[in-house]
Amino acid sequence: MPDINPFAAPAAPVADVGAPEARTPQLKTERYLFGFFVLLQLAASLLFSGFYYELTRTGAVNLFALIATVVGSLCLYAAAMFIVIGRPRGTIAFVLAVLLLAASLRGWGLGNVLGWVPMYGALLGAYGLYMVRRLRSAR
Repeated sequence: MPDINPFAAPAAPVADVGAPEARTPQLKTERYLFGFFVLLQLAASLLFSGFYYELTRTGAVNLFALIATVVGSLCLYAAAMFIVIGRPRGTIAFVLAVLLLAASLRGWGLGNVLGWVPMYGALLGAYGLYMVRRLRSAR
């Protein structure tokens, strides 16, 4: 005789306890693509990190621009990990990434290539906020 759950309602349907990607398979590809674009931003940051340091060390750029870029990028990477594994968390980290990377644009400027990396990171952070909302609605 099977064990009967005394707390279950009579003839209760079985709850859908599958993973969110089982219900929304189109989000899985989009999450991995987002992770790939964040890895591209990481590669570009590592490529230009020497230039960022030298410009800050010589005084050509304010120290705030470097600190805001580093902290904003770290917030972006931490929140992107939540997106890739499918957890709808990281809203505050994405907001911080967008604000800090957008604030650092004033120091780097948009007229040269060095300003494109933080701008790209800020755009990824804004899209990450959108992804968090989509993941929450998919649950």
